[in-house]
Amino acid sequence: MGPAEANQMAKIGHAGLFHTLHRVLPRVRMLRSTRFVIVGVVAVATISVLAWGLLSPAAPPPTTGVGGKPLPPAPLAGHVAPSLALVDLAGHTVKLADLHGKIVILNFWYAACDPCRYEMPAFERLYHADQSRGVTILGADVVDGTSTMRDFIRTIGIDYPVANDRTGQAAVTYQVVSTPTTFFIDRQGVIRYRYVGTLTSSILNQYVANLLAEH
Repeated sequence: MGPAEANQMAKIGHAGLFHTLHRVLPRVRMLRSTRFVIVGVVAVATISVLAWGLLSPAAPPPTTGVGGKPLPPAPLAGHVAPSLALVDLAGHTVKLADLHGKIVILNFWYAACDPCRYEMPAFERLYHADQSRGVTILGADVVDGTSTMRDFIRTIGIDYPVANDRTGQAAVTYQVVSTPTTFFIDRQGVIRYRYVGTLTSSILNQYVANLLAEH
């Protein structure tokens, strides 16, 4: 084959290559675009699933054990509320057992706890609104003495029941590691909700409404 023939064959080869690339490259670009779309869809779906899991409320725990019997006493939702005894401002013993048949909001707090202070007006409003319906609040002070408690409630303007956990036994029994911590106890003496942190009025009212709707 002479130089002329070789040159002609090269031109034909180059033309064939360009023709092949002209057909193949759009398909490669399409495959890449499809891959990016698929990856994007998977990422969005994954984020959506995670967000749904984080934002959806957990299913409520069972309130009874096998055969309808109450779960054993423990500071957990679904269990019978452990017994406790506190001392009120008049020096009288306040027992949780004496409040059986009422919806009890047991709130652990102390005077210098700012988050505790923020939620107390909501407790006060709810106490006066629903007391006649069998709702009561028991504020268990885990730090202060009687005089500090009395001065504090006078300053902040609350009159729902408060009492002192003088021995610290109630806080230990209820495994309170930070304040405020609040337990919602139904008429049968079963803890239905446990909330750590400052309660908003909407959450407080919703929890109580749920318990009132049962009877």
